[in-house]
Amino acid sequence: MKSFRVFFFLLILLCVHIALQSSPTGKVYNIQLGAYKTTLEAEQKKAEFKNHGLDPVFIREDSETSYRYTVRWGHFPTLSQAWVFRLYFKEDLPQDADIRWYDWKGEVLSHPSAPTKPPLPEGALADVTPELRFQTDYETADPIPAEVQSLLEKDDLDSLTPEEIFLKGSHTGDLLEAIRILEQGIQKYDGGEWGAEMRLRLARKYLAKRQYDKCLELVNSVKSTAWPLFSSRARWVEAYILNSQGKTEEALDQFMNCVNDPVLPPRDRLDSAFRIAAIHHVKYQFYSSYMTYNQILQSSSAGNVKFFCEMELLGLEMELSRRGKGNLEECISLAGDILRRYQGKNVPPKISAVIQLMRLECHYWLKQYDQAISLAESLAEAFPLERREAFTALYWAGRACYDKGLNQEALDFFQKVEEAQLKDREVFPGLDIRDLAVKGRIRAKVKLSE
Repeated sequence: MKSFRVFFFLLILLCVHIALQSSPTGKVYNIQLGAYKTTLEAEQKKAEFKNHGLDPVFIREDSETSYRYTVRWGHFPTLSQAWVFRLYFKEDLPQDADIRWYDWKGEVLSHPSAPTKPPLPEGALADVTPELRFQTDYETADPIPAEVQSLLEKDDLDSLTPEEIFLKGSHTGDLLEAIRILEQGIQKYDGGEWGAEMRLRLARKYLAKRQYDKCLELVNSVKSTAWPLFSSRARWVEAYILNSQGKTEEALDQFMNCVNDPVLPPRDRLDSAFRIAAIHHVKYQFYSSYMTYNQILQSSSAGNVKFFCEMELLGLEMELSRRGKGNLEECISLAGDILRRYQGKNVPPKISAVIQLMRLECHYWLKQYDQAISLAESLAEAFPLERREAFTALYWAGRACYDKGLNQEALDFFQKVEEAQLKDREVFPGLDIRDLAVKGRIRAKVKLSE
């Protein structure tokens, strides 16, 4: 182990960078591990790297420099992916685990002695079946079932069963009213399983109001119950609270405990895995986020889960491209490839629309305004205006028209977004489309008045 650590330290000192190579199938990217003056030196280093599990490793000759023999690793289909894997050489990671890395096509990039640790334990999500219904962050809420809708119209809680009170409190749109309903339900049925269920749901409602003391009080009261399932689910809710408080390291540990908890149902463990990936992304730990999504992608057999992972990986590619670590044209190609591979596989249109929005945004940043406007208009036709898919597309259409100098058309698009009857649940987290549209409309009006 000591010799391996020395090797890893020396490896970090190498001039590691990404190189482009042509192939029969198009572009591939390699990570350059070092450059040497003689073939003998290059062959020796190639053998060292291969002995430590890197594959494929090969030598490429460059006659334009004195260090003409470069040792390279990998065949990566995109610049962003190569950049992510390059971080393998940059981070001080645990060195006691084997791992497999996959490219976008699911091909294994094998280097079994890679000094890193998988973000998720092996086999943790093996029981996530194709039948699992998992609603992702990008999906808008499903319509309220008719039987629940009838409960929302009843005012007398005394006539409702504990389950009905729980459903009524869960689906009531007004947050304060939902809190009132659940608190009354707890007073009436506390001590039983439905009382514990209501406490956890009430904790989530208080979390929306950022009243953390009340959240933790409710969670702690459930953690101490004799029912293992509710104790585990309380720890799962606690991880959300920690994350909302900005205690991301504690939240990561707690979500990891949830992924490993056999008592939690597959849905909650899968949710915890996604939270781990998302927290790494927010912390700009692109390597760990990418690896986590890759593990979920390979571990789960649920179609919409796999599609969602590929969508998040595409999102990482886009973000890295905007930071100069990738190529937006490649992102557009990847988006099309993902949509083609999952066509006809019952992928929710809400998720596939997000892929289209990503592709639209790539066209915009590449100043391919006509393609962006065309794609935006087709998305707007496919969804009602009050849905995020439609008004987000129209917002980007407005920006494209504005940048193209079509100020009246831009004004029209921005006004449509302003006039849409938006609901809070229809807005992407952290992105206030209405405010952005107002600013866009004002700028378009100024241009028209000049």
